Amino acid sequence: MEKILPLNRTNERVNECWTTLRLAAILSDDSFLPWFVEKFITLRLNTFFHTGYYDMSLADWGVEYYYLYDEVLEFKRVTDSKNIVDQLIETINQNGYGVIHWDLFHITNNLYYEKQHVGHEALIYGYDDQRKEFYYLDMLVGNDPLSTVEKISFDALDRAFTSYIEFAKGDPMQYDLHMTIDGPASMMYLKKPTIVREPKLERINYAVRRSLNGGIYQEVNAPSFGYTPFQRIGISVYEGYYSDLTRVLKEENKNLLKEDVNICYSMYKLLECKNGLLFRLNYLEQHQYIRMGNDLPNELKDLCHLIQNGRTLYVKYSLTLQDKYLEQANDHFKRAEELDHHLLTQVKDLTYHARQGLI
Repeated sequence: MEKILPLNRTNERVNECWTTLRLAAILSDDSFLPWFVEKFITLRLNTFFHTGYYDMSLADWGVEYYYLYDEVLEFKRVTDSKNIVDQLIETINQNGYGVIHWDLFHITNNLYYEKQHVGHEALIYGYDDQRKEFYYLDMLVGNDPLSTVEKISFDALDRAFTSYIEFAKGDPMQYDLHMTIDGPASMMYLKKPTIVREPKLERINYAVRRSLNGGIYQEVNAPSFGYTPFQRIGISVYEGYYSDLTRVLKEENKNLLKEDVNICYSMYKLLECKNGLLFRLNYLEQHQYIRMGNDLPNELKDLCHLIQNGRTLYVKYSLTLQDKYLEQANDHFKRAEELDHHLLTQVKDLTYHARQGLI
């Protein structure tokens, strides 16, 4: 017997590993799109200069995470780790997905195979009982995980899962993090809407206004981690790069971008977020909630161009340490900030008037 559950493999709008896995299942059903277009709009820059989404960060990450998915997903945590294969098969037969943390040391076609014990999360979405294989998605396995189909034997999955539990318990920080996001394994079920769900325009409008307001966030009496004492929210993310990051590069560690490659990598979140905003606006227009005209999409494309070129200049600075590239990068992000503020103001007004029925 073979059973394979649907996945949306075209979704590249949110690229944290754990988020991509959940959205691959959620967005396999278009009835969940109204939920999706309300989320992942406001950005935040953490104390390590890594950009992410406000939806799942800040003071209590675990609480934010469960609140985010509460409407669309139901999780059942695995409490018996000894028969994980049978539990996964039973879950898939009930149209559920397996969310499993495993040891990449035992997973072929990744950088850590038989080299290093690294815990990571995978989505199990099908099985072939005759071949004794599972179908899975892991964003660290393969050259292009969303476009390729990966399989693993029942025995290899059990071995990777057991190995993860053994070594992760010796690393409290990693184990606590993974336990926060449904570890060491959970069964995930879609909550199919019982009525035709419409996007809540007031939520979109609030997220846009929160982005426009920007600002900083600092947890009171919390230990300081990272390169700066506070996080930046929304439109203030740009200032976090051209001001806070630049200060650290010039006064503390000019090699920081080379030493922490995730800083430049996570700048893609800015690009991803603005492409995602265009997706949301197109969705709202296609469903006759708003009328946005031609200028707004074209200006959003101009904004993405500024962000892309700015990020490239930060990378050039990291490789050459020439100040001219840092100055040019900062100039691009300042111009992007100004254009972004202009565009978000338009989106705020569009969604406000749509709420009032004035479209």
